[in-house]
Amino acid sequence: MAWAAIIAMAAIGGLLTVIPFWRILTKAGLPGPLSLLMLVPVANIILPFYVAFTDWPALRNSGGRSHL
Repeated sequence: MAWAAIIAMAAIGGLLTVIPFWRILTKAGLPGPLSLLMLVPVANIILPFYVAFTDWPALRNSGGRSHL
């Protein structure tokens, strides 16, 4: 019974991490499946830095203007 709760919490935690990153990556013009790296222990530390410091193709295609 306790294992089912642990598995359910891990699945919910994974979804709460992957879904927002998928949306952020696609809005930035990067491939959404990269968000699955958030489930990999070391990659989940590196991916936010990569997203923060890389040139976003979505901004490059809009002439550098933000849509905000």
